Amino acid sequence: MHGFIKGALFRKLQSIFRNHHEIGAIIDSEAKKADDEKKFTLDWLTGKVRDAAPDMLPLVEEIEKDFNPALVLNRTAEGRDHTLVKNLIMLCSDKLGVSLDHVGNIPDMPDIYNYLLDIPGFLGSKSGRPYLDSVNRIKNNLLSASAVDREMAGTRASFSDSEVEEIINFMEGLDEKIFSGTNRNAWKLRMYFKPADVVNFLISRGITHDAFYSQ
Repeated sequence: MHGFIKGALFRKLQSIFRNHHEIGAIIDSEAKKADDEKKFTLDWLTGKVRDAAPDMLPLVEEIEKDFNPALVLNRTAEGRDHTLVKNLIMLCSDKLGVSLDHVGNIPDMPDIYNYLLDIPGFLGSKSGRPYLDSVNRIKNNLLSASAVDREMAGTRASFSDSEVEEIINFMEGLDEKIFSGTNRNAWKLRMYFKPADVVNFLISRGITHDAFYSQ
């Protein structure tokens, strides 16, 4: 699981910085190394960015805060000790600088095998109630963790890859005055993980584009 989370973070950073000459090269160089030779952690990357592209440090800090994987344990026995979960959370924090959120467990319910063609029937049964309650708790925890109140009325919360690239190209042609006091390149890179923030920033500067709004 630690390796999976590390790989997911690495791929996210590769996607965000693939067009950034200095940082992209650093990440690609590390990716080519054997697993036992890689030094990759967010602290390691921060040090590299501080030397190669210090203007991108605030963006790296944003990515660190934004990358919060959620952990759900499946088929857990009642009263089971979660020492392994605690160890995994500590490992991700110490080795990667990543906060792992344990949002809940799915209980082991053998009765579900009697309802494989009627899952709604299982969820409505007495034996399925603990299962349904667990799923609802996990759902509520995830919704609470991801709740945002920063979106402006009418703007979109998500964008396709092609729309992300379209908006980035659009930003490239904007007057430098639009980004006064900020960093154009950082806003372009934010499109890969906080597109709604970028759109709202541009709107606040008087900029509009059809791709900003829900169709």
